[in-house]
Amino acid sequence: MAILGLGRKQRVLKCRDAGMDCEAMFKGKTDEDVLRQAAEHAEKAHGMKPNAEMGAKLRKLVKNG
Repeated sequence: MAILGLGRKQRVLKCRDAGMDCEAMFKGKTDEDVLRQAAEHAEKAHGMKPNAEMGAKLRKLVKNG
């Protein structure tokens, strides 16, 4: 019998880790899932325009959750 969730890795990024005074957290199965959520949030909540440089910096902050 398999234990649910065992062996599944979740990737996590906290907006605060990117230097923002914000409690938002993004979770996904892949870095791309997490970065897509973070880009949408950056635009809507912080008025930022995501770009390749921002994506590269954020990718380094994504961790196992």
